[in-house]
Amino acid sequence: RYADGLVVAAPTQRDDAVRPLSPNDLYFPVPYRAEPLVGILVQAKGYENGVGLATRPRLATRSQNLVRSAEYYLVYGLFGGAMIAILAYNMMLWRALRYRFIMTYCLLGSTMLFFGISWSGLIFLLIPGLTINGQVALNFLGYALIIATVPVFLFSFVEAKSIPARLKTVTLIVGQIAVVASLVRLAGFDAIWRLLDALTYGGIFAAL
Repeated sequence: RYADGLVVAAPTQRDDAVRPLSPNDLYFPVPYRAEPLVGILVQAKGYENGVGLATRPRLATRSQNLVRSAEYYLVYGLFGGAMIAILAYNMMLWRALRYRFIMTYCLLGSTMLFFGISWSGLIFLLIPGLTINGQVALNFLGYALIIATVPVFLFSFVEAKSIPARLKTVTLIVGQIAVVASLVRLAGFDAIWRLLDALTYGGIFAAL
């Protein structure tokens, strides 16, 4: 909204406003006019959950956005490099020692790497045409996979008799429920997304 009262829509569509490695940020170019910009109006349609949308809209120059993007690149580059190095090292370690807990640790690291790829927005480069809702569903899946894999690693690392068998069974089952619910949500069952999200959250918290 400009000082003269004119409201102009940004020319960029919502899914085109996503930038890889800039999670949770949507970038809309501002149409140039002689009048100064005095307000940002946000209308969100098609989101499954409207909580927290556009809580901090701000106006920034192109150079400021580039700096912000560079900060994201640095953080996710360090995270990705560290995870890949740890996975490579432990894969070689497993090849030499053949301990089961090392392989489950690699599995856990792989789920964390998958979640990082999805959350960071890098997934948009790997899956062209992916929507924002699709990314959210992948985030749920990644988080559920992490929560389901942590007890698998834990149970393979500690002595079998130190953890009750019933606790193991329940923890593994609720973790699997969260993963299955996330997979069903990813498959496009949008009509029951609230139920699927509740199952995912429930499975995650129960596993914790």
